[in-house]
Amino acid sequence: MKDSKTTPAFVEVKHHIQSKKAQRILRRASTALLRERVQHTRWAIQKCTEELYDLHLALSASLNNTDWETLDRITWNSASITFISTKEKQVKKFEHLHSRQHPELETHGPKNDRSVVNLTDIHLSDAAISVLSKGLNFAVAPARLPKEELVTEVEYAVRKLPKEEADELRGEVSRILLNSKTPVNNVNREEKKALRELRTNDDIIITPADKGNATVVMNKEDYISKINDLLNDDTYSEEKLDPTSRTQKGIKHIINQSSIPPEERKWIIESAPKPPRLYGLPKIHKQGVPLRPIVSAIDSPSHKLAKYLAQQLVPFSGQTSTHVKNSAHFIEIIKKAKISKDDILVSFDVVSLFTNIPIGEAVEIIKTFTSDGLPEDIPKMVEFCLRNSYFTWNGKFYRQTNGAAMGSPLSPDKMT
Repeated sequence: MKDSKTTPAFVEVKHHIQSKKAQRILRRASTALLRERVQHTRWAIQKCTEELYDLHLALSASLNNTDWETLDRITWNSASITFISTKEKQVKKFEHLHSRQHPELETHGPKNDRSVVNLTDIHLSDAAISVLSKGLNFAVAPARLPKEELVTEVEYAVRKLPKEEADELRGEVSRILLNSKTPVNNVNREEKKALRELRTNDDIIITPADKGNATVVMNKEDYISKINDLLNDDTYSEEKLDPTSRTQKGIKHIINQSSIPPEERKWIIESAPKPPRLYGLPKIHKQGVPLRPIVSAIDSPSHKLAKYLAQQLVPFSGQTSTHVKNSAHFIEIIKKAKISKDDILVSFDVVSLFTNIPIGEAVEIIKTFTSDGLPEDIPKMVEFCLRNSYFTWNGKFYRQTNGAAMGSPLSPDKMT
């Protein structure tokens, strides 16, 4: 909303006075109301997350493995379907609202063309820009329903269920498929052709930007070169062998020796671990368009443990006098500051914040929380996760020797 300068209708303040000053006052009031709603929603989401986590622990402790896996799979699928449908609805509402509030943008090229940044020498057609501006999470409606694939996946999913439950689920799926209709096309013929051309072009990389909602088109060679330049830093060292197995053994040992309740340990240990993957997000707002390195740690040996540890540390974060949660929090702080005529305001651009976090000092700070109720073995487990950060890139394995990997649940952006 902020990047597109679009105000939701429910916070839009209107008045019959149409002067420029009055309009500025109304915009500020609308923005303040929106910030309040965002903060309230984030608080509600946090409370819901905590309640879901407590419910997760209670159910996992009372149900057997088979029942729990069935319940977890059904609720996950239901949540995924709800998320997709809700997101699509909200995207359509936003596009309609944006076009209503900014009608002048509709007369200049394809819709939302400013959300596509082309860093290549390749000319992108209007259709290509149009389909890319929909975002990388946009799902193209299929020409036909993949009924055979759906039936196959269902059969794979019900193989461990009791016969009666499996037959009931098969019958429900069959009923849904029989009554289903082919979805309406959400892209035109030119956009489909442009999408095929983009998919088959092996010389480009299409990725989201580091900030904002832009989609970036880069030369593949430039992308690889920028990643390799990042890996040449002393922060990373190449590994000869895949560290996954060794790290998994260390995780199992430290968890089995920890204060983590036994009923939670089985959910923290990853059953089929995969190495974390590195990718980069282009910083289009900076000169030279550098990449921000992101490590996707999902399904890695330490991801679930790091997520658990982050939950344990959240109650202790933000208790120092130098803590700043976000820009709104910063504004509240400086409102109370007394400034003299000789004072000056200095702004610094922090480079590579995550990789410059001193692990030793961070662990020592965490140790101080043990006097306030944090289990004494938590700092040791945090240090293990931070010092065993690794990832794979282009068929090779690398270890991060300093700081925290951006993308880890223990990184600062996840803890605030």
